[in-house]
Amino acid sequence: MDNPSLKVSGKTVLILGDFSLESVEDKVVALGHTFQKRSLGSQTIDWIKIGKNLEQLYFSSEVLAALLFLSKKALLKFSAPQYLEHWHDLLFKIKEYTSLVFIEENCFQILFYMISRMNELVIV
Repeated sequence: MDNPSLKVSGKTVLILGDFSLESVEDKVVALGHTFQKRSLGSQTIDWIKIGKNLEQLYFSSEVLAALLFLSKKALLKFSAPQYLEHWHDLLFKIKEYTSLVFIEENCFQILFYMISRMNELVIV
């Protein structure tokens, strides 16, 4: 006879972005959950759809977490003025749920390099 305390309640992990790790997907499945992969897309309407998808999963009690994978290209593109409002909305929507954001390491290396260069110019 099955022990009810050992049953896994399968939930969905929403994986966003054009980059992912197979080990993350394998771990989600190994824990008895499913995942949905969605590209971030290049239009703000895509982000609105992602937000609605998150809400649907939440209201159906299906969402476990949202994972967001950001590349340098995505960060640079989405920081353009025409995207900022919708990008901000999407990030706040994701923040409402258990979430984890993955950012490529070299994104920070460039940022720290730029800050150090600015500091050198100010000191001189």
